[in-house]
Amino acid sequence: METFAVDGFPDAKLMLALFTNVKNAADLKRKYLNRIALLDAGLVLSVFQLRVAAAMAVEKEKAGKMKTRSLPSEMVWSLSGSKNITGTLQTFCVQASEVDDADLLVAAIGIDEDDLRSVLADIKGQPCGLEKLGVGLHPVDGGVGDGQQQQQQQQQQRQGGDASKGRERLKKLYKITEEELAVNNLEDCVVMRMAVKDH
Repeated sequence: METFAVDGFPDAKLMLALFTNVKNAADLKRKYLNRIALLDAGLVLSVFQLRVAAAMAVEKEKAGKMKTRSLPSEMVWSLSGSKNITGTLQTFCVQASEVDDADLLVAAIGIDEDDLRSVLADIKGQPCGLEKLGVGLHPVDGGVGDGQQQQQQQQQQRQGGDASKGRERLKKLYKITEEELAVNNLEDCVVMRMAVKDH
């Protein structure tokens, strides 16, 4: 678990933890979704993107202008470039059908660290560093033996988790064109879509 300041709100903190190969995603969603954000890690490019979403959510909460019922769901909605709340929550939250080998990003604002630690202890998956966001959680090269490499490729085919498929998925989700990517990187385009959604 890593903790980050929420820009502009010194009393708020964002806590993040990344897991791969999570076996109990559906159970976690039933137990904890109202307290924390359980995100599909393949749809998040960076910690910066999450910090922007967290700041947007806290700002709306402080102003009494939240569009959703809770701070975690407001943060999830802030990740999207769409105004469709239900669609956004269904897209960005880990799906209950992903019961095997889900890549899960846990994001929490406004809960006690000890409470979050108890949630993290309930996750049946492999902890992973946040630096893996946006670069593919399951690379197929780089010192992996043949057996492991084949397993990773099979997992990627099931999840669409390799970097190029993830990039295409994000481009489609945020409606980003190749022309935009000729002058900006994908993260900048995504964050811009998030920021202008309400305008």
